[in-house]
Amino acid sequence: MSGIAADTPERKKFLANRPSTLKNTKKIVDPETYDVTGYQCTVCDKVTAKYQTHHLHLKEHERVICKICHRTFQGLSNLTKHRQGIGQIEISALDFLAFKIMLLLITA
Repeated sequence: MSGIAADTPERKKFLANRPSTLKNTKKIVDPETYDVTGYQCTVCDKVTAKYQTHHLHLKEHERVICKICHRTFQGLSNLTKHRQGIGQIEISALDFLAFKIMLLLITA
């Protein structure tokens, strides 16, 4: 890999200066040792120490849609709160459509 031997300061510097593969992510690097000490979200500036924790954090910036009412939410945790608020109703799309038609007939 680029002619750099493994486990050398040059390799650590090379790896630390490579851009992150995660979108909206900036690596935080110790300038003396070139160790990656954290990851910063470029959307909200939150810093996490572990790659896995940062990856989970980034999912909170994604838009998700409720399969029951088709509302859009920012992040899976907000969708989960919404689903708990409606009693975690599990109905099929066909049942939901029948329910909507029934409501239209009743209110008409």
